[in-house]
Amino acid sequence: MPRNSKADKSKEQLLAELARLLDEDADLRARAVDWLQAKAEEEEAQGKPGQILGYLTVQQAAADLGIHPHTIRSWVREGKLPGYTIGKRLYVKVAELQAMVQPWEPGEQVGLPKGLL
Repeated sequence: MPRNSKADKSKEQLLAELARLLDEDADLRARAVDWLQAKAEEEEAQGKPGQILGYLTVQQAAADLGIHPHTIRSWVREGKLPGYTIGKRLYVKVAELQAMVQPWEPGEQVGLPKGLL
């Protein structure tokens, strides 16, 4: 029985191939951005933002941390937190946000990076 070549590829290989296709095809890239925006809006409407894509909007991230969205944008602008623009919206990765808000030393406040106090 012939093997399915897609099933044999690793996730990294598939992502690299997808990135190459998106770089080469502006129409495909635009459709992908539209799909990502629609998926994010759908997830937000269902109350489960970020579950599929692993990303949160600035507003969602700020709400999760109990801080103002401007703080998240400042962290991105200052390079303290990577930000990803999809369409016109700014997103942050859930894993990167979680890593950033971990306490660094006993006694330090959770949720604020060093140097902000």
